[in-house]
Amino acid sequence: MNLPLDWLTAVEGTAGFTGNRLNWGDLVIEQPAARLAVTGGRLSVDGLSGRTFGGQFGMTGGIDAQGDADFAFNLVGADLAEAAEGVYGVDPGTGILEFGLTGTSSGATPSSLIADLEGTGLVSVRDGALAGLDVAAVGLEIDRADDPLAFLQAVRAALGTGETPFATLNAPFEVSGGRLTTDSLRITTEPALGVGAASVDLVDGEMDLTVEFSLYAQPDAPPFGLSLVGRLSDPARRLQVQALQAFVAQRAARALSDRFRLEEAEPEPGPTEPDAPEAESFQPLPGASEAEDPPPPAPSGEVPAIPN
Repeated sequence: MNLPLDWLTAVEGTAGFTGNRLNWGDLVIEQPAARLAVTGGRLSVDGLSGRTFGGQFGMTGGIDAQGDADFAFNLVGADLAEAAEGVYGVDPGTGILEFGLTGTSSGATPSSLIADLEGTGLVSVRDGALAGLDVAAVGLEIDRADDPLAFLQAVRAALGTGETPFATLNAPFEVSGGRLTTDSLRITTEPALGVGAASVDLVDGEMDLTVEFSLYAQPDAPPFGLSLVGRLSDPARRLQVQALQAFVAQRAARALSDRFRLEEAEPEPGPTEPDAPEAESFQPLPGASEAEDPPPPAPSGEVPAIPN
């Protein structure tokens, strides 16, 4: 559907409006208000505002009769789950969303304007929870893991169910040719720090996202990750835990080797030698008298007297 822009060359003037509800496709804006001006074949929007997805938004910008547009858009205090479901039909989790985008585009239809979009922006979420993964459970499994295969099964379960509460999620991004990209995704959770990169095709709704988590309580353990690739509404989930599994296997092998080495170092008990018999004390025979001391030696040159 082409945008009706020809009329901009035939009209000059200003206008303003307020209302209770404005529908644009699937987007619902409550309490909309705006100031509009048409001059020189260009429609300028000054201070378009309203409420959507539970938050407050504002926009300024304009478009001319040839479809060249520029704008600045921001959304503050919105519900992440409601916004993600309303725009792309996805469930990334919960939180308080703030979104800003400043850009330019050119096109005669809504889809061509998106495909030609160029700009920069920021996605920020606070006090939320990521759906479908439990990062804290991975840390617990590392603490008690002694079987790499069992550990892998436990990690797969942890990264496929549950949720991970987070304090902040920030992703400054760029948009070029209708594709949003970021290499500065940062997620702050209690057990770990997550960093990653993402690419989203805003026209086709395709995504490629990878995030790696480093556990605070296991600084020696390598990071583990999760990738989401495919349609935003149903991406394929790929775990990146090979390095972590190898770490657990090496730790288990070292523990086993240390135990064997300790057992070999302990001496085997030898035969016990019999105790030596206690020495018996000498007892004189009955009736025997103690021996008299021998006479002292005679002086030199004298012959000792022989007792009678």
